[in-house]
Amino acid sequence: MNFSQLHQLGEPHASQVTLSRIAHYAANGDDGVYVPCVHRSQDIAKLVQQTTLPLNVMAVPVLADFATLAELGVRRISMGNAVHSAIQTRLNDLLLTLRHQPSFAGVFDDESHR
Repeated sequence: MNFSQLHQLGEPHASQVTLSRIAHYAANGDDGVYVPCVHRSQDIAKLVQQTTLPLNVMAVPVLADFATLAELGVRRISMGNAVHSAIQTRLNDLLLTLRHQPSFAGVFDDESHR
């Protein structure tokens, strides 16, 4: 999500509201700020430029790579259950393969890549 999407959700001044909240958090002693769903580089850069608090963003499919986020000033990336969900999907696929192809070949497919 970006500031323009928040605007579409009924918040006409999403950027200003977000920055105001960040300033409030900083003034009240918070030691970091988490802005879920922000993903556009220009929005992230604006947030970093407007606060001294470390910025934490949420991992979403369209989020920039780690190096770009570091260059923008992001200090932490929260992944929620994304990694766990990906692991569960792969595990489920492997178990289904074992069930339908009664051999352990699928278990050792990645061994040659180590």
